[in-house]
Amino acid sequence: AGLDYTITARKGQYLVLEKSQGVTVQRVVFQTPTKRWGKGILVSPTVRGNLLIGPSAAEQESKVSKDTDISELAYVVWAARRSIPHLNVSEVLTSFAGLRARGSRGDFVIEEDPVLGGFIHAA
Repeated sequence: AGLDYTITARKGQYLVLEKSQGVTVQRVVFQTPTKRWGKGILVSPTVRGNLLIGPSAAEQESKVSKDTDISELAYVVWAARRSIPHLNVSEVLTSFAGLRARGSRGDFVIEEDPVLGGFIHAA
């Protein structure tokens, strides 16, 4: 095809804190987006009363690896404390990671292929 773009995997890691920490915030706390870290680390209450912090944003080759690592989770805590300095992370319930697509041309590509007329790229 004649359209030039790539899609890479970006892993986001999260921590879920015990319900005792769920009262720390009543609404989602967003950070200012940056080019390196995307939309930033969120601090958010869950519908079950826990506290969710994350995600990180690390590009990787693998399109299936969803493991977590301590250094990236430490970054999540550090960054979350930029928004909520008194955040108590001594009561971590679990951690997890997920993958999302990151395009080389921004969030979305929706356009006709210049070589294959009538073929629409939607990525």
